[in-house]
Amino acid sequence: MMHYSAKKNIDSMDLRRNTYLFLMNLRHLTFLRLIIEKGSFAAAAQTAGVTQTAITLAMQALERELGFALFHKEGRRKFATDRALALARNGYQLDTAVRELRVARGVRSTQSAKGTLRVGMSPAAGLLYGATVFQAVHQRQNPPTVQLVAGSATDMLEQLKQRSLDLVIAPTPRKFKAEGLVRHVLYVAQPVICARKGHPLAGARSLEEIAGAGWVVTGPAGTPGNLVEEALRVRKLPSPRIEALCPDFRMLVRLVAGTDLLCVVPHQILVSTDEQAAIRPLSIREALPRYEVCLHFAEAGLIDGSPQALVVEALLASLR
Repeated sequence: MMHYSAKKNIDSMDLRRNTYLFLMNLRHLTFLRLIIEKGSFAAAAQTAGVTQTAITLAMQALERELGFALFHKEGRRKFATDRALALARNGYQLDTAVRELRVARGVRSTQSAKGTLRVGMSPAAGLLYGATVFQAVHQRQNPPTVQLVAGSATDMLEQLKQRSLDLVIAPTPRKFKAEGLVRHVLYVAQPVICARKGHPLAGARSLEEIAGAGWVVTGPAGTPGNLVEEALRVRKLPSPRIEALCPDFRMLVRLVAGTDLLCVVPHQILVSTDEQAAIRPLSIREALPRYEVCLHFAEAGLIDGSPQALVVEALLASLR
């Protein structure tokens, strides 16, 4: 077990210089804190519901941005440096403050006359259901403003539990503690591996043939690659070599179209007609893990005629 303690001579200017990084890397800081609290990368990954590779990549990305090492090795074990301990402590304080602000913002919004309906959506869900959400809300007179929010499924669901989001349409992360939330499956994602037209591996038929390829993913380091990571790990193949991170799937698809990188596309709707001509699914025999994309809302119940209730009704009606 590691403890939050740091030398008094920690360079406070370094911490102030990197405060903006806290805002951009709360997820990475959460991983760092879990490593320190649980004592290992493996235990942190299990608690966070992600792969150990995701944890490792997140720490590497954080070290690159900060410009200093977070861990030192003693034998086969890794231990947090003094700077990492100080960073985790400050990150925890910032994370707590952000959570309090989110809750306060949610309370203020629900108290406003018109209000705002805040809906968290994964990229494909936004394209599939964004219009449905908007049309359902506008059945009311004086409808609220619809705010569509993007982010990792874990972060959005945590915000839903804190009532700073009203609804979330996203996969339910493994081992996520969804107490207090209702979940309805909207569809089952069938992700495919894609490459540019004319890629040297375009004729590949097995995961083993593409195991050494470079990959581009979206979102926090490691997490978007979990599907291919899991598929390769099950077959005891090397972990994927993630060479690029993109902020969204549109940019990811364009990057794949102009390079030899591979990607995983969770839904064909994320690839427009023009882009379909530039990138192609690979005919890999082994299927990637499928996962359910779900509508989540608070278990406390919906008020008849409320914006939330109208959206839930419209989304569930689309399944019939």
